[in-house]
Formats: sequence, structure tokens, C-alpha cells
Amino acid sequence: MTAKKAKAPQKKTSKTAATNVRALKASVETQSTEITEKIMTTTKATTANFEKLTKDASALGQEQVEALTQAGSVFAKGVEDILKTYVSISQDAAEKNAAALKTLMGCKTINDFSAAQTKLAQQQFEDFVAASTKLSELGLKVTTETLEPLNAQASKAIKKATDALAA
Repeated sequence: MTAKKAKAPQKKTSKTAATNVRALKASVETQSTEITEKIMTTTKATTANFEKLTKDASALGQEQVEALTQAGSVFAKGVEDILKTYVSISQDAAEKNAAALKTLMGCKTINDFSAAQTKLAQQQFEDFVAASTKLSELGLKVTTETLEPLNAQASKAIKKATDALAA
């Protein structure tokens, strides 16, 4: 009878062990499923964020290229305007110099020549200052207009970056 009594606790222990193993197996399977689901959810979210960042970066790159192209066009047009103004100033100066030479050649006395020369020198100086001012203003205008699309794009990029950091 002692052998039977000894086997009874072994059976009970075996049953308890089997029950514990099944419970452990079920727990591991549940945890494994939960972990897999969390990994999948995180992976999907990360993938979605990466795709959004990639799309935003691509759009930003395209916007920067467009801003650069626009700035280049504005610059080219501005340089063209400056060159036209320079040519116009040069032609005007050549015409005035030809007229000045005629005036000086028509002088009968040294006093007439000196007075004409003084008047012409003063006029040439005034013309030079006016032309320099005009070219400087055009240069400033071209620079300002060229930088407008680049500044707008930079402001937009900074706002996007700030908004992204705030989120």
C-alpha cells in the first residue's frame, strides 16, 4: 500500500506540472501575440511617419528648386535691365560728349573755352552721379527681388521645421 500512496502524489504532481506547463504555454502564446501586435503597430506607425517625412522632404526639395529657378529668372531679368540702363547711359554720355566737343570747338576765346569747359565738367559730374545712383538703385532692386522667393522658401521651411518640432 505504500507504493500506491507514493504514486498518488506523483500523479497529482504530474497533473499539476502538466497544468502549469499548459498555462505557461498559453501565457507565452498570449504575450507573444501581444508583442507581435505591438511590433506591427509600431512598425506601421514608423513606416507611415517615414513615408510622410520622405514625401515632405521631396516636396520641400521641389519647392526649393522652384524658388531657386524663380530667383534665377528674376536675377537674369534684373541684370538685363541693368545692362540696358548701362548701354542707355553710355549712349547718352557719348552724345553729350560729341555735343560738348562741338561746343568747345566753337569757342572763340580762352575765356569762352574755360567757361564752357567748367559748365561741361559740372554737367558731366552731375550726369555721373545720376547714372551711378540709378545703377545702384537698380542693383539693390535686383538683389531684393532675387532674394524674395528664396526668403519666402526659407521662411516656409523654418515654419515647417518649427511646427514639426512642436508636434
